[in-house]
Amino acid sequence: MSINKELLDQLLEGRKPGELFGKDDILQDLTKALAERALRTELDEHLAEERAGTASEGANQPLNRRNGSSAKTVTTDSGKVVLDSPRDRNGSFDPLLIAKYHCRC
Repeated sequence: MSINKELLDQLLEGRKPGELFGKDDILQDLTKALAERALRTELDEHLAEERAGTASEGANQPLNRRNGSSAKTVTTDSGKVVLDSPRDRNGSFDPLLIAKYHCRC
């Protein structure tokens, strides 16, 4: 996979060479952004599947929906990253990317 040069230029804009690798570096920022995006997408899919299932059952239950997020610290190859892990109202969302009660990815 190739990353667009313009995107890289935007990511590096205004950063000093020491900010690329090390504590609070760009890799941690990218890891956090990508993981949170993937988790939000997983929750979107989960909620869509539940809505499709309840429509066929015809039950009069309130629809499951987003319910904020909780902080989750995960250990990656580039260090510890604190993620905002999304939650659903019913508590039925179990992410695949970083499973509940896991702290390593």
